[in-house]
Amino acid sequence: MVMIPPPSKTLWVAELPRALWMGATWWWHRANLAAVARGDGRTVMLLTGKRIDDPAVVARSAAIAGPLPFSDQ
Repeated sequence: MVMIPPPSKTLWVAELPRALWMGATWWWHRANLAAVARGDGRTVMLLTGKRIDDPAVVARSAAIAGPLPFSDQ
């Protein structure tokens, strides 16, 4: 088994200001966050790093997922 080392302390320190900023501005953005749709409970498949108009990705995803139910919602 390959062991992946944890991130260095330098990267942690570099991430700290962003995390603090996000925590500090959460209160400011709470109304916008509350208005965002929460979904309807269906599964979502994320394809990171790929564009949905890439035919190979669409074909491979459809083959893995199988037929999807039709919904006119």
